[in-house]
Amino acid sequence: MGKPSAHSLTVTSRVLHHMVYSILLPRGGHRDEVSYLEAFIVDSILTGRRIHVGYLMMMHMISCCESKTRVLPYGRFLTRVFKDAEVDLSRETDFEAPTTYDTYDEQSLGRMKFEKAPDGSWSKRAERPPAQGQG
Repeated sequence: MGKPSAHSLTVTSRVLHHMVYSILLPRGGHRDEVSYLEAFIVDSILTGRRIHVGYLMMMHMISCCESKTRVLPYGRFLTRVFKDAEVDLSRETDFEAPTTYDTYDEQSLGRMKFEKAPDGSWSKRAERPPAQGQG
């Protein structure tokens, strides 16, 4: 059995997966593939299983440092830690903080291929049959 894809997840699992890969274990590349670690974290959240988030983040940082193609994640967090520890950052280049943030609303859930049912719940958008040729 291969790795699951994000479009096969439920609404709740898909939103949690989005949060995991964009906040907790940020990564680049194709976002539809769900890694085993991401699936484990989403399952742990849904079942209430306790996990050591700090350890997972540290191991993620180590794996990024050992890779030749990945960059160190958590830039804003690390900057805050360095400032609190009074590390001299005067030679670092400032960057502008983002002005927009991800939100989970009807539009974003629609982009994830979900639709709102008349009772207010969310479900996967039904596959539309291919258009028939006219003539």
